Amino acid sequence: MSSSHPNAALATSPATTTLDVLARDLSTSLFRATRHGLYDHVAVLALHWENDDMGVERMEGELLRLFERTYRFTTQSYVIPLVTTQLTVTNFLDGWLRANQGERVLRIVIYSGHASAGGTRNTQWYLAGRVNHYGHLHGPRLEWWTLRGTLNDNYPGETCYIFDCCSGGSLALGDHGGGELLASCGWGGFATAQQAWSLTQVLLDTLRDLNGSPATLAQLYGIIYRRAHQNQIGASPVYIPHESLPSVTLAPLGPQRAMTRPSTARQYPQVLLSVRVRANMPHDITLWHAWLESHIPPDVFDANVTVQAAFQGSCLLLLTLPTELWGMLPHNNGAYTFVAHVNSNILTRSQQPTTMPFRPMQSMDPNLPPAGENSPPRGVPRDSSPGKRNI
Repeated sequence: MSSSHPNAALATSPATTTLDVLARDLSTSLFRATRHGLYDHVAVLALHWENDDMGVERMEGELLRLFERTYRFTTQSYVIPLVTTQLTVTNFLDGWLRANQGERVLRIVIYSGHASAGGTRNTQWYLAGRVNHYGHLHGPRLEWWTLRGTLNDNYPGETCYIFDCCSGGSLALGDHGGGELLASCGWGGFATAQQAWSLTQVLLDTLRDLNGSPATLAQLYGIIYRRAHQNQIGASPVYIPHESLPSVTLAPLGPQRAMTRPSTARQYPQVLLSVRVRANMPHDITLWHAWLESHIPPDVFDANVTVQAAFQGSCLLLLTLPTELWGMLPHNNGAYTFVAHVNSNILTRSQQPTTMPFRPMQSMDPNLPPAGENSPPRGVPRDSSPGKRNI
């Protein structure tokens, strides 16, 4: 539950970091989010159910055709059977992974359908093609965590997942081989039942707009998130990076491919982040800018990372940065705290600090003179206290 007094406010020894670590983390995040890799082969596998009750096959087909024609990827659609589901799908996926392996191979697994709410206390996470009128899974099911845990993770190549289903973020809670994930919602969340506002449709529209321009999965997530009001996506998507590798790149295969530098145009909303550092910051503003530029690499500033404010003594920095870079920052560094999504730079950066004026309490008795600053409320003697009778 949100609060004006979160637990972090009561910490006597809050986590801190150094400027060198901050600069390194920002540079690493920039590299992992925007580095465009090259592949010799990209295989896309789309999964949907034989008893699908949402009609996802049409939209899935459009996405696969886009990958074939614009990106020249190898695509395949697989219908999840209703008989001996677990064993059949496990054997099929193992064969597909074996057939699409290599050092410069990318595998993309797409799922559209229903899913149960898999949380941190659950040991199983089920996928299904139908739900009953209560919204519970109905009919044959596929236990994904068990399936993924039985597959061979030693096949060379990279794997990423795009899951358009309720509780899609649950995939990352189980064994997923460390692969990158773009999901329609977090674990326990609800995806929209309206196809026009689904993750698959919004992803399809975004890729059409890019028209083959290279983009990492992290950059795609950033575009989708920034355009949320425009594309009216039905749920807040979730992006989970690979544990150590850069984000995978979606770019057309073939000799004509060209890796373009990502745009440096500032786009909103951005993430406002507070960073608590261990450093003695200069008092002079000129020295402050020189000090900052000597610690933060130029390519980070080029990627629209902006120091909006700094506070002496507490050594607190307020940064704004693109969503895709924020998603790549270390999740276990307590010195980094998410504040909000913002749509502009700080408004008072070049002005004097703005403080709220003190307004003396107005007298409740119109016959008494106005109250002075810091004086007690009128009509209450100074030596009185609640419940004490004045004699």
